[in-house]
Amino acid sequence: MAQDKSHKQQNTLHLCALAGAHAVGFVASAGLLTGVVGPTGDLSKLGAAPFVAAATALFVLMVNAQASDVLKARVVFLKWRDPLPGSEAFSRWMHAHPDIDPGAVQAAVGVLPKAGAEQNRAWRQLYHTMETHPAIADASREYLLARDTTFLGLIFSLVFGAAVWFFPSAVEWRATYAVLAAGFTLLTWRAARLNGIRLVRMVLARVPRPSQSRA
Repeated sequence: MAQDKSHKQQNTLHLCALAGAHAVGFVASAGLLTGVVGPTGDLSKLGAAPFVAAATALFVLMVNAQASDVLKARVVFLKWRDPLPGSEAFSRWMHAHPDIDPGAVQAAVGVLPKAGAEQNRAWRQLYHTMETHPAIADASREYLLARDTTFLGLIFSLVFGAAVWFFPSAVEWRATYAVLAAGFTLLTWRAARLNGIRLVRMVLARVPRPSQSRA
């Protein structure tokens, strides 16, 4: 748990940069930079728009900080019940990679649970025994970053993507922002799913065989 908190803190800068990028994209696509950029630009034409965009970005960051891991996992894995990555660790992912030794995993866990919540709990116990290993730590950080980026991107796409249509800018600019925001969110969603599955597999693959444990 402490390792996860450390990873989340490391990812904060990236998430703030994402919020800033969406705020800038919104201001630009809403046509609020018209007459502002250039040698004769007048910054007063921006009005309160930058402050509103910045305040919205800050609010979304606060929402992300308050959202639970389960809620974010539901967005990533599109499952309401037992959405956490380890919920299918033994029923699905343990047999999906040649580097994983099911016998070693069963020896380490004992009776393999079938319920999703119990699978995730048992998998987390394995994860905590190796969470400081560089490869596992990197995989965990990458999953958390992609997961939070997806969650933030979805909110920004919905909020800014809808709000931009209330401004009298060119349709091409508004459509460009909406398409780019949605496309970026789709890519990070895909990455989050793959990173979560990869983390589960990596932990299972690093479970030592009984002979190695005794050695």
